[in-house]
Amino acid sequence: MEMNRRDKELLVDKHNEALKVMPVLFMENGFDVTILDPVYANYTWIPDLSIYDEYPEIDAYIAKGAVTSADQIEQVVQDNYRNFFCFSLMKTMPLVLQPTIYGK
Repeated sequence: MEMNRRDKELLVDKHNEALKVMPVLFMENGFDVTILDPVYANYTWIPDLSIYDEYPEIDAYIAKGAVTSADQIEQVVQDNYRNFFCFSLMKTMPLVLQPTIYGK
């Protein structure tokens, strides 16, 4: 209800404003601010960092590949395959046996 109170503004503008609230507050209080991958900025899958253009003091980056290596990503994928397989096996067992098989 509160989001629709300002019904003359586009939802994308309200979303972008929400993404800027905390960074701008910290910047105005003397902190160095860095933003990584603002979620759905400007309603694009790959974040549009231009929403921070009016604040040159805010450093905004897309961190794809900067934090994790290809080997780490591959390991996570392999672990997920194993986990999905084991989970499906557990779910095919009778309910009485599931707690024993799952074993935390």
